[in-house]
Amino acid sequence: AVRFVVAARQAGIKPLLGAEMTLEDGCHLTLLVETAKGYSNLCRLITLARRGQEKGTARLAHSDLSPHTAGLIALSGCPKGEIPRLAAAGADEQAQKAVHRYARLFGPQRFFIELQRHRRRGDKCLASRLVELAAHAGLGLVATGNTHYLHPQQREVHDVLTCIRHHTTLEDAGPLLRPNAEYHLRSPQEMSALFAAVPTALEN
Repeated sequence: AVRFVVAARQAGIKPLLGAEMTLEDGCHLTLLVETAKGYSNLCRLITLARRGQEKGTARLAHSDLSPHTAGLIALSGCPKGEIPRLAAAGADEQAQKAVHRYARLFGPQRFFIELQRHRRRGDKCLASRLVELAAHAGLGLVATGNTHYLHPQQREVHDVLTCIRHHTTLEDAGPLLRPNAEYHLRSPQEMSALFAAVPTALEN
């Protein structure tokens, strides 16, 4: 983290520290550090998530999350997040309840609905539902990308490494692999084109 912050500042980039947490139900939640207290809380949450788990895995109990939200900004997560999952399944009422639960937990100014576009079937529909949920709850939107490699041409190497990690072959990996090469680090121009309809999400 220290090397990252130093390198970012030298490059004239504002560094943001954070982690994608996996909750006990398998849902993902993105946490970003806002203050020194937030950094302390994030470190504590990572420790709690790894406690009692097999090496290389982490699961955070919802009960462990609630006492450690101060100084953290939360995003609703990638498609594996609780809110996107419910929205994609058409469970609008449950999704609304989850939105309000997280907004109460972090505060409405520190919880954002996350929008991602990876040119997968259903992306546009899911984004529309998430925009509606945010508007209904009075929450902000933020445009992000699920980045797993720097350039699109590195997708093949990423697939091979994924297979090694799961002790399987490319032929048998199936859903373990990403469906396309859209999980690279996008330029500001690419992000602007993808989210032109929601400029506030880009600003945030």
